Amino acid sequence: MRIKTWILVLAVFFICLTTCSSEEYDKEIIKNAMNKVVIIKAKGDSEYLYVHKIAGFKRVKFTDWEGSGVIISSDGIIVTNNHVVEGAKTLDVINSQNKKFKAKILTADPLADIALIKIDAENLEFMTFGDINMLQEGDDCWAIGNTLGHGLNISKGMITSMNQNILHSLMVERFFRFNAKINHGNSGGALINSKGELVGIPTIMKLQDYHEQTLYDFNLAIPVYQVKDMFDRYKAFNYFYRSWLGLAIMINTQENKDFLGIKSQGTEGYLVEWVFHDSPGEKAGLKKNDIILEINGVKFEKLTAIQDYIFNLIDGTSVNIKYSRNGEVKETKANVKKLFCPPEEFPPDFCMLHFLGLEIDDSLKVISKRKGSPVEQMEIPETKIRSIIPAQTFDQGYEQKVKNMQDLAIELKKSHIGKHQFALVVSWGRSDKENILFIVDDKLPFIL
Repeated sequence: MRIKTWILVLAVFFICLTTCSSEEYDKEIIKNAMNKVVIIKAKGDSEYLYVHKIAGFKRVKFTDWEGSGVIISSDGIIVTNNHVVEGAKTLDVINSQNKKFKAKILTADPLADIALIKIDAENLEFMTFGDINMLQEGDDCWAIGNTLGHGLNISKGMITSMNQNILHSLMVERFFRFNAKINHGNSGGALINSKGELVGIPTIMKLQDYHEQTLYDFNLAIPVYQVKDMFDRYKAFNYFYRSWLGLAIMINTQENKDFLGIKSQGTEGYLVEWVFHDSPGEKAGLKKNDIILEINGVKFEKLTAIQDYIFNLIDGTSVNIKYSRNGEVKETKANVKKLFCPPEEFPPDFCMLHFLGLEIDDSLKVISKRKGSPVEQMEIPETKIRSIIPAQTFDQGYEQKVKNMQDLAIELKKSHIGKHQFALVVSWGRSDKENILFIVDDKLPFIL
């Protein structure tokens, strides 16, 4: 009797095991999704300076590069990464049937690294948008793209982490992490769920150094709602833009308050690190070290939420801002403007303060070194900056004397070597101790 019982138990166990491990997705749906992904081939004339903290620097030139894209409308609108199409003079799109099309850029959002391009075609199969709110850690996902330029390829993985808020360009990106295998060429392609719906755009293959080992399994995707927001606004207005108040802000933590030298209680709101000149924030009377508490009566718990709120407003929209200054709560109104402030346009005194931690006056004299900054422990003399050698002229032995903010601004523009990095030599004198090379990565401010 016991033997029969055990046989029955084992039979039920194996039936459950077989059922639980059976595929919960349709292979044909996944396979069909490949028909909605395209290869993008770009031609241009680009150059960038690669700088490594140990290995030095080298110039890299390229005229041809490849990526991927996803068809999101029947009339040929395709979403891809902005870095796939940026700087291209010509764009060719090749679909899964190996048919070639010429493409043009409709609009781009460098901040979120997404762009819309268009081919002349009709009645195309297109990928529908999935619900990012239904996505959870452990869910299956599939990455489709032009892996290493060898054609479209599918790899399977899972969602490993949601809400990876990482400073990338001028905003906090809303990445999530997955482990489906991707390589160069997958950028701009599709990350889909088991229904064949678009849930993300693979954008970064993060490299991590850990105990002298390089870890490659750190893939990030842009959530599909970013794509949908851009697509919907483009269809409504025939262009896309973001709005801003003209502020650089920080999360209200004790560390950041110490960093800015602010003495206040509580962790509510967001610290104003800088108010850009002639911005809505400046016109509304906001100042450095104010604390933004509410906008239109709403307290925002996440930096991503307050950024999305302002970024998605229509140009000219009036907002009511409640803020704290030296412990006193105040209110003001501001009319948001279209955001246009690439890093190379940042004011020179803000660049020196934010990136290096140096507070300087109009004559370029060092006034102070900010707590926790890269220069705090350095023996930097409190004297005037003598000259700058920007990254773009390192290999030419170029040294430009600077006398004022205007001179400094010109040289700082030449120091940007990409969206996430800039490098320069700052000289106070002629000795080695007075010539310091700064290389800064991923230190761009939170823009609101």
